[in-house]
Amino acid sequence: MSNTLKKILFCLLLALIITVSAFSHPHLFLDCEIFLNFKDKELQGFWLEWSFDKVFTAMIINDYDINSDGTFSEAEIHDVHDNAFINLENYHYFTFVTMKEKRWSPKSVSNFTCYLKDTILVYRFFVSYSLEIKDKIENFRLTIFDETYFTAVAYGEKPLHTIHADRIKVSYTISENKDNPYYYDPYGGVNDVVDSSKPGPGLLAAYPEELIITLTPD
Repeated sequence: MSNTLKKILFCLLLALIITVSAFSHPHLFLDCEIFLNFKDKELQGFWLEWSFDKVFTAMIINDYDINSDGTFSEAEIHDVHDNAFINLENYHYFTFVTMKEKRWSPKSVSNFTCYLKDTILVYRFFVSYSLEIKDKIENFRLTIFDETYFTAVAYGEKPLHTIHADRIKVSYTISENKDNPYYYDPYGGVNDVVDSSKPGPGLLAAYPEELIITLTPD
């Protein structure tokens, strides 16, 4: 084999390794907190708060904190929403609710804002989800997961909170659900979206951590 051919093959192999590495490992990291919002005995939805890593924080500050005052004005928040958030509608906002083995994701969200908390960027927004709680509900599952694996999601020590839960007792555990796989393309790019609920050629199964929630009315 000639040296030229060896160099070509080496370059092709290197390009393949770089491509696989780029698309099969996360490049962005966030910690998630969830705030269940109740009214009487009805769940009306939940707030999500995402705290990002320092690299993404620096990128957003550099691009959108135009006056460099360490806060985001209403206009700056609007720009962040339109340029660094709304595209998540193509990825279900990383949000999945499972009830009675039926998986649901929001088509839209509301009340987006962003701010800095101890120099870390936080996104906060509301997901509408109506659920009347007449009797005890077990196995209500919430999953925050990026199907493209571009973003790694972690839960803090106490990721679940409640708002106006005077008439509802809430308890939860966090675990992987081996009966509820999410399918993804390990060689797909950040713009490749698959139906994560169905297996397919070349797709692998992931088992992200879920919040398994029990809701008990008083």
